[in-house]
Amino acid sequence: MGASRDDTKCAYRYDFEAGKAIKQTQYCYIDRENKTQNIGGCVDLQGTQYAMQLYKDDSKCALQTTSDKGYGMGKTQTFQTEIVFRGMDNLIHVAVPCSDYARVQDRIVRYEKNDKTQTLTPIVDQYYNDPSNPNKQEILNRGIAAQLSSQYQEFACGQWEYNDAKLEAKRPTMLKSYNKLNGEWVEVTPCNFEAGIKSGAVVSPYVMGVSSSKVLSDITTSHYFRIERKNYGEKEQCQKPYGVNRCQPQYFHTDPSITDWSATYKTTTTQTTQPYLRPAQDNESPTTYNYHHSNHHQQDSKRFEKRIAFE
Repeated sequence: MGASRDDTKCAYRYDFEAGKAIKQTQYCYIDRENKTQNIGGCVDLQGTQYAMQLYKDDSKCALQTTSDKGYGMGKTQTFQTEIVFRGMDNLIHVAVPCSDYARVQDRIVRYEKNDKTQTLTPIVDQYYNDPSNPNKQEILNRGIAAQLSSQYQEFACGQWEYNDAKLEAKRPTMLKSYNKLNGEWVEVTPCNFEAGIKSGAVVSPYVMGVSSSKVLSDITTSHYFRIERKNYGEKEQCQKPYGVNRCQPQYFHTDPSITDWSATYKTTTTQTTQPYLRPAQDNESPTTYNYHHSNHHQQDSKRFEKRIAFE
């Protein structure tokens, strides 16, 4: 009894590594009871004419979107495709229906700023790496807005500028936004004192420390002065010219009244030092500004008065 084959009993075997759909067949024979008996199972037909090329076809597939699972990364998209081939009947057959083929990745090409809403949106090219060819990238979309926008945040930057007259320091600021796609901070504005969409500066007062005082000098001085009061006298002088009596007052100086004063003063000069701690520069220790104030205190230690009066 001779063996025969029946191609209708077997489909195709898929060799995804080689990218082939291989037609299989079933060998059988007719026994003495005129019944068909299979010889083993389906086996590959030999020959290039039985090996069909496999192709990817994503025309009937859509991107598979996975919502946020609580990791703070928004949505994840996966590229899907079908694996198809043209069979020996010249029709298109589906080897693998639409299924996840590769994870869609975003390549940031620029950022879009919205100062009104204070948000930063990455503009990306979407692509996936072909699993069958790791060195090949397939671009899906170019220049689209990512769904992971982030808010502006203001940070202090640069060096502190000290103003000892006002006992305060100021530092410039800049706006940054956290890029959730790659986990990096993106600079929105330069580091400066300009206001507008940001405050422009961080102002910090100096911290007052404990004051201290010391005596600079003790000076003793003496002062002397005299008060002299002039005294005047008055008397009437009369005459009788031509038998008429005429009188008029006459004024004259008498001895003055004199008062002598002497006083001794002690003047103490005290200097008070008030320290103020300035804000520290990054990676440096704080510096101190010392404000000095001098105070003069005068005390009357001795006073003497002597009056000399002449009548």
